[in-house]
Amino acid sequence: MSVLTTTQAAAAERRLAIGWLIWKDPNRIIETAAQLKEAGTTIECQLGGGSMAPAIPKDSSLRVQMADANIYRLGDIVAFARETGVCVHRVVHEGLSGRASGFLLTQGDGCFYPDPPVSFENILGMVTEFKYGDSWQVAGKSAPASSRIMTLPAKALRILTVAMLRMDVRLAQATARSFPAVFGFDKSQQKVGRID
Repeated sequence: MSVLTTTQAAAAERRLAIGWLIWKDPNRIIETAAQLKEAGTTIECQLGGGSMAPAIPKDSSLRVQMADANIYRLGDIVAFARETGVCVHRVVHEGLSGRASGFLLTQGDGCFYPDPPVSFENILGMVTEFKYGDSWQVAGKSAPASSRIMTLPAKALRILTVAMLRMDVRLAQATARSFPAVFGFDKSQQKVGRID
């Protein structure tokens, strides 16, 4: 059993309070995140969905290091804002040039299809650690081989989304948004109220 100093306990409480603030008020996510990025703040929050399992089990606590989006690379796990709130998924493609510049493509380790492209402005930060049980663990840079659903159709959907992203961001977003309707929507794999 570890003993926290008063300063450590206060810092942990502050991180947890900031995390609750961010997911409770989706209208202020980007504004609050911009202020936290400047300060290099780390927040703590609760994972609500199972889309990152087994790399990060459902109901894990997360530590998210708030930072500008241009530091993220393939394999990083990021928290980002979207229409339905905050989501936590892995970076599977970086838009580095042309029309794709300024966008990342993300996908949950247990998801069949990628998310709509995410603009750098919507990236909140990188998941650095997670706690499931008693101890904090470093968030891995690559998905466990058993978790990534990478069948031939799943690869084709990712390739299609990347191709659309290179042509037009709005087209890529519309394409990726159509996947749940076309291929089925499993609520256990997507946002479930807190952070996915």
